[in-house]
Amino acid sequence: MTSFSKIRTLIVIIYILFITFTAGGEEHNPQRLKIGETTVPPLRPVGTLQIAPHIKMVKGYKAETFIGSPGFNMPIELILTPQGDIYCMALRENRLYKITLEGEKEVYLDNIAFNACAVSADNTLYAYQAINGKVIKITSSGQMQTLYTVDEIDFSPGRKLLLRHDGSIYLVHFSKLLQIDETGQTEVLYDQMPYITNIYESSDGRIILMTERFGFEFSPLTRSLEQKFFIDDTGNTGYNGLTGDEEGNLYSVHGKKIYKINPDYKVSLLGETPDEGLSGIKYLPETQELIGGQHLKGGIIAFNVRTGQSREIIKGNGLVSPIAMAFSINGELAVANDDGANVTLVYPDGTCQLWFHYWSFSPPLSHLLITEQHTIYATESETVNPDKLHLKYVPPEGIIKGMDAPIFISNFAACGIIQDRDGNLLVSNTLEGTIKRIEKDLRITTLHTGLIYPQSMAMDKTGNLYITTGGAPRGGKFSAPFSGEDITIIYTNGKRETLPGCGGMYIAIGNDGNIYTTGGTEIRKIDIRSKRKEVIATGFTQTGGLAFDIEGNLLVSDIMENTITRISGFKKGTLQGKLFYDPNRYKIRLFRTYPLVVGQLYSIPSNGRYSIRAAPGEYLFQIIDESGKVISSEKKTIK
Repeated sequence: MTSFSKIRTLIVIIYILFITFTAGGEEHNPQRLKIGETTVPPLRPVGTLQIAPHIKMVKGYKAETFIGSPGFNMPIELILTPQGDIYCMALRENRLYKITLEGEKEVYLDNIAFNACAVSADNTLYAYQAINGKVIKITSSGQMQTLYTVDEIDFSPGRKLLLRHDGSIYLVHFSKLLQIDETGQTEVLYDQMPYITNIYESSDGRIILMTERFGFEFSPLTRSLEQKFFIDDTGNTGYNGLTGDEEGNLYSVHGKKIYKINPDYKVSLLGETPDEGLSGIKYLPETQELIGGQHLKGGIIAFNVRTGQSREIIKGNGLVSPIAMAFSINGELAVANDDGANVTLVYPDGTCQLWFHYWSFSPPLSHLLITEQHTIYATESETVNPDKLHLKYVPPEGIIKGMDAPIFISNFAACGIIQDRDGNLLVSNTLEGTIKRIEKDLRITTLHTGLIYPQSMAMDKTGNLYITTGGAPRGGKFSAPFSGEDITIIYTNGKRETLPGCGGMYIAIGNDGNIYTTGGTEIRKIDIRSKRKEVIATGFTQTGGLAFDIEGNLLVSDIMENTITRISGFKKGTLQGKLFYDPNRYKIRLFRTYPLVVGQLYSIPSNGRYSIRAAPGEYLFQIIDESGKVISSEKKTIK
C-alpha cells in the first residue's frame, strides 16, 4: 500500500467514525427525500455548459463541466488569527488555505493534515493530527515540530485540542484530559471524561467541554468536571462545532441548527444553516458572524448570530470523492460519495442534495442501481469491519434526508450490481469470485464462478455480461483491489473471453455497443469488434464512475476533484410528434430499463408538438400527470 493510500485510509476511518457517532443528525427536522418526483428539471443541452478546461479529448468528442469543483475537499477546521486572518484546513487535500470573506483563497501550507488547530498571539499554530496521534507546533516561518505523540490513536472525531489563553495546551484523549507543555511533557488533569466532541475556552476563561448534547465546565484548580447545560436536540454537535464570542457567549452546532449558550448557561436557538451544519466554526466579532466549513459540500458559509441569516463565502457542490453513479427513469442521478460516506441526488441542472448516509470505504467499491419502481440499491462495505458487506436499498417512498439506508440483504458481499431483462438483480461477489442472481422473491442463485475479483458489471442489449476482473488486492484488511486489470466477457451461450489490460474501476456499454472503462487519469474505449483499446479522454486526476444519460452522453466522476464531466460526441436520434394533453397538467417521460436504466422528463410544448433528442434504442414513451400516475404508455424506437 502506498503512503498516500495509507493516509487516505486513515482519513476515511476518522470520518467513518464521525458518521457512526453522528448519524441521525436530521431527525430533529425530518425531510423525506425520494426519487421519481415530477418536478425534475430539464436536461441542459450539449453546448450550454462550460468546456472542461483540463480534459483532452480525441477528435469527435467534447468534454463539458456538468458539476465543477467545490471550494475545498472536506473543510473541517477554520483558524482565526489574532490579526483577523482566516485559514481553512481541507482534510482530504492535505492543504491549509488562507481565505478571505470575499471568497478568495490561496494555499498556505501543503502536504499537511490535522483535525483541530489553535493559534497563539505570535501566529504559532498548534495542531492535533488524529491520523497519527501527534500534537505539532508550526511557527510563522513554517518550521514544524512534534510536541507529543499519543500511545494509542484516537480516531473519534471532534475538536480535541485547546490552546489556553495562558499558553498551556490541553488534549482530550479518550477518557483523559491531558496538559502538554512545550517540551512534550504531559500531565493527566482528569481521567474520567465522557465522550467529548469539542473543547473550548471562553473569553472569560471557562473551559467548556461538550458531548453530543451535554455541556460541562472543567476547573483546573479543583480538577473537577461539572455539567452546566443541556441542548435538547438529536442533531450532532458538528465537526469542531463549538466556539464563543468576546462577551462569553458560546455557540454550538447541532445538525443544521445553531444554539447560543449565554454565560449563565441559558440555551436558546438562533436559527438554521442551509444544506448542512458548519464545521470548524469561529466567531467574527467585526461582522457578528459564525464562519465554518461544509465538510460534506466543500463550501464555506457565514451565519449571522443577530439575524439568523446565512451567506455563502465559498461555494461547495455536495460531492466528496464521487464514485458510482446511476440514473433514474425520471432523470435524477444518484452518486455514491466514497469518503463522504453518503449518496447524493444530482438533478439534470447540476444541483445536488444529500440523500442518505452509508458505509463505502474499503474495496470492493460501491455500485448503485435504480429500478423502474424508483427503488435504489447500493452495495457497500465497512472499513472498520471489512468482512461485513451489506446490500442496502431505498424504497420508492424514500427515507428521511441524511439518514442511513435500510439493509436489503445483510452480510451479503455484493459489489457490482445491474439488472437483467426480467428485472432480476445481478451482483458480483468480488472476494468469492462469483456472479449471483437475486430474483424478485429474494431467491439467490449462483450463475457464474471461478472469476478473479469480479467487480463492476455491464450488460449489452443481447444479454452478454461484461465484468472488470483481476487486479492486485490492497493488502492488510483490504483484501480486494480498487479496480480490475482485465475485462471478462460472459456470452449468453456460456463462453468466456478475457480482454487483458482493458479493465478499470467502472465499466459501461455505450449505445454504439462498445465498452467504456475508467482508469487512473483516462477514459478508455474498447471496440467491441476488434477488441482494440483506445484512450478517448485524459486529464482527470482520478476517474471514478460512468453513466450514460438519455441523450447518450457519458458522465464521468473525478474522485479527487469532486467533479462530474459530461462527454458528448455519441450518436443521437430524434423523436417527434404531437400531443393533445394539457401542458400544465401532464409531462412526457421517456425511459428504458434494459440494458441500462436511463430516462428523462419533458414538458409538453403549448402547441403539443415535441422534439426529443435521445440515444438510439427502444424506449417507453409515457404521459404522466402531476402525481406521477401513468396516463398512457407505448413503445418507441429511436434510430
